[in-house]
Amino acid sequence: MRFILLVLCMLAFGEVLHGSIAQAEEAKSQDADLYKTSEKVGHLIAVASSLGGLVVFGMGLTQYKKAQEQYRNAQDWKRTEFAASLLRELNSDKDLIAACAILDYPARTLVLDHRPKEKEPGKPAGTNEDDACWTLEHDQRKLIDAMKLRDAHGPAFLPHQMVYRDIFDKFFTYVGQIHHFCDQKLIIANDVQPIAYWLRRVLSAPDRAKSELRLNDDVSALDVFGAFVIGYHPSVIKMALLYCDGKYFTQAGSKLLHEWKEQAEKMGWQPHGSDPRSIPPAST
Repeated sequence: MRFILLVLCMLAFGEVLHGSIAQAEEAKSQDADLYKTSEKVGHLIAVASSLGGLVVFGMGLTQYKKAQEQYRNAQDWKRTEFAASLLRELNSDKDLIAACAILDYPARTLVLDHRPKEKEPGKPAGTNEDDACWTLEHDQRKLIDAMKLRDAHGPAFLPHQMVYRDIFDKFFTYVGQIHHFCDQKLIIANDVQPIAYWLRRVLSAPDRAKSELRLNDDVSALDVFGAFVIGYHPSVIKMALLYCDGKYFTQAGSKLLHEWKEQAEKMGWQPHGSDPRSIPPAST
């Protein structure tokens, strides 16, 4: 009887143990499934986070590029406006207007109402003529004589010659200022293309003088502005060099420009600042 009871107890214990093992295995299986599910969810969250980061980065990059483009457009607009204001001086400053007229015409009567007339040597003071404004009877011979350099002990410049020199001192100072703005990257040569035309007129002055005066002189001997530019306004040479790769100057004008450059270098001027190649030649 006791043996039977012992057997029954062992069977019951085995059944309980089997059930516990089964329950443990079932719980383990559930934990594994839950772990796999959690792992998948974690992976999906990581992927979603990466995609979200990429989306945010892409949006930020797009906004940055847009802001950069707006900034460049604003800078281009400001640069263009500044260049336009400089060019407007050619049509508003009376000395610059006179300089352009002298460069464009071999002979012309210029009424300089902004310049009071100085007394001519040998004329009595106090006449109405002395108080009148200047009327400059321009011609090529007068221009050539006025722009020559003179020895300190040589004859003084006549009043009309001083007017010529004052006008072109103002004009070349203006061109030099424009070169300074180009050198500082506030504008580029393309923004002020009309200046190239007037520099072409300056550089072609010897050819025009020879033709208009019907002279047989060597063109280099008629270099109207060379000594004045090299001596007082070498930045004009630098400005002209910004256009030397374009089709603005004649072959003779380009040759004269490089002669000016060589003479200026011999006098101790070394070109510096903007490299002409750093600014693309203006389109024709």
